[in-house]
Amino acid sequence: MNVSRTCTLALAIGLLGMTGLRGQAPAQQQEVDQHASRLFNQVMSPFCPGRTLTNCPSPQADILRDGIKERIRAGATDDQIWDELYAAYGDQVRSVPRAAGFNLLAWMIPGLFFVLGALLLIRWMRPRWRSTPAAPLPDQTIDPELEARLQSEMAELRSVT
Repeated sequence: MNVSRTCTLALAIGLLGMTGLRGQAPAQQQEVDQHASRLFNQVMSPFCPGRTLTNCPSPQADILRDGIKERIRAGATDDQIWDELYAAYGDQVRSVPRAAGFNLLAWMIPGLFFVLGALLLIRWMRPRWRSTPAAPLPDQTIDPELEARLQSEMAELRSVT
C-alpha cells in the first residue's frame, strides 16, 4: 500500500471522527475513550514502526485515533475495526500475531517449551523423590570403662563449681 493512499484513508477516518464529537454525554465519552485506549494499546502504528498507536506522535496517528474513536461511537465492534485496519494496513498493525496459520507457531512454541521443561524437571526430580530412606544407625553401646570415667569427670566438674 502506498503512502498517499494510507494518508488519504487516515484523513477520511479522522474527518469522520471529528464530525461525531458533538453531543456526547460525558459518561458515554469516557466509555468511548477507555475502549479506544484499550484498542490503541493493541494496534501497532503504521506511521511509527515499533510503536503502538498510543505512543505514536505522528499527526497521521492522531487522525487514525480519532477515526477509531468515531467508529466506536458509531457502534462498530472490535472485530469490525480490526477488519478495517487489516484492509488498510495489513497484518502489521497487530501487536500480537493472529492465532491462525503460520502465526499459530508463535502461540504454540512457548507452551511447548513450558511443557517440555516441566517434563524434564519431573524426570530429573523423580530419582530424588524415590530415594531410599537412610539406614538406621547401628546400636551403639558405650564401653563400661569409658562410661565410668565420663561420669567421674562430670562429678568432678560439678564439685568445682
